[in-house]
Amino acid sequence: MRYLTNEKYNDWIVNAPEGSKPWFVVFGDTAFGNPNLVQTTDAFMNILSCVSKLYGDTLNVGLMDYRKSEKTHETYDFRASYGQQAPYLMMFKDGKAYHFSQSSISTDKVSALLEDPEG
Repeated sequence: MRYLTNEKYNDWIVNAPEGSKPWFVVFGDTAFGNPNLVQTTDAFMNILSCVSKLYGDTLNVGLMDYRKSEKTHETYDFRASYGQQAPYLMMFKDGKAYHFSQSSISTDKVSALLEDPEG
């Protein structure tokens, strides 16, 4: 499991060569980006840990504070009602980005989505 900076996000995900190992990334609010606005991270940290253990050989797993970079902030700062905001669960595979529903923040649902992101 990796903490992604803007540079790592660009190098490892945005500019990943064709056929690279896919990435499962949570974009969220953390104390690294805005200590005054810290979202509870327990739920998605547990999921990241489980996903990393289950899929570590076939999938890269990362966490990024989307407020740390203008590029990711503009992309992922979506104003919505409570429960529809960050953390955003994303999979990047073969040049495509897959957004997982916020209701999928459980290990079994994430696992099913990782197996079939277009399903």
